[in-house]
Amino acid sequence: MALGDSRSTVSNAASKTAVTRAFTGTVILGEEALVGICTVDYDER
Repeated sequence: MALGDSRSTVSNAASKTAVTRAFTGTVILGEEALVGICTVDYDER
C-alpha cells in the first residue's frame, strides 16, 4: 500500500512539474512575442 502511495506521489509530482514547465514556457514565449511586437511597433514609429 505504501509503495503504491509513493509511486502515485512521484507520478503526481512529475505531472505537476511538466505542467509547470509547459506553462512557464508558454508565458516566456508570450512575453518574447509581446516584446517583439512592441519593438517592431516602436521602430516603425
